[in-house]
Amino acid sequence: MKSLLLTHFDAIFGPKIFMHAGITSVDEVKHIPPLMDLYKEGFFYHEFNKDKSANLSFQIPSTYARGNYEILMLTYLVRDDELNPIMAREYLTRFADHMMRIDDGFKAFYVGSGKHPGDPRKLDEIKELFDSLYHSLPAAINVYAQKERKIFVFGLTKAGKTTILDAMRNRKVKQLQPTIFMDISKALLPDTNVSAMIYDAPGQLKYREMWAPNIAGSDGLVFVIDVADKDRFGEARAVLHDIAMRQETRVLPLLLLFNKVDLKKPKVKDLVKALDLDKLGPRPLKYFETSAITGEGVVDAFAWFGKELSKIA
Repeated sequence: MKSLLLTHFDAIFGPKIFMHAGITSVDEVKHIPPLMDLYKEGFFYHEFNKDKSANLSFQIPSTYARGNYEILMLTYLVRDDELNPIMAREYLTRFADHMMRIDDGFKAFYVGSGKHPGDPRKLDEIKELFDSLYHSLPAAINVYAQKERKIFVFGLTKAGKTTILDAMRNRKVKQLQPTIFMDISKALLPDTNVSAMIYDAPGQLKYREMWAPNIAGSDGLVFVIDVADKDRFGEARAVLHDIAMRQETRVLPLLLLFNKVDLKKPKVKDLVKALDLDKLGPRPLKYFETSAITGEGVVDAFAWFGKELSKIA
């Protein structure tokens, strides 16, 4: 199955599929609209059972909607097939750009609603654009060879590990309790063909005994440090070197995330020195200043990491 969906956020009923192509019933894809509540505005990739979807959440101006914007999500979904998210993003973005240039396009979403005057001409214009996109999608969009990798994410408690992984996926950031179990999830790293099995380790000292069994077989390491927690830099250094300099990890690509720069801008040279990064051996290594809350640096960091992981034979 290959389908194209346009979901509209209705102020009363919530997210609802507004247009679709390639399916006979919206019940086949009822798990798609709730993604609007899970992910932030922008592009994201999502897998569910046998489904893979490339999604773009965007807004168009509206004088009817609260906040003066209609919230929309365009989805290309495949079932039991491959999906090239990089190519899909280009096509979805092109559609959104055209949508935003349609004068009074928001009125299409109120045809027959009874709440506000709709405009059938705008509905026809958007339907024509939607159908054109569906029929223009090339066969190459379903040709994609993913590289499977395993990465181990670690750091002290409250460094923001889980939150930054959500930011990488473009998920909405929520208030989280500290991780107390090894959280295992799968994600496609940004701008790469690397599908990563991510082991997100709990940072509390009493849970670190569970780290070792999950490090085995890793292809790369991600270390997250709270740059605002200067009093724990020494402890962070000890944990970093303990994990990164083991026999089985000493040459693995290492991504360091200097996190929470929205709270405090670090003196990078001092932090590099405090962590003794020059003693971590010859390996692919790079640090990025990041904020899981604002998204600063997150995509660039994981895009670099993904490219390094893709070089592994």
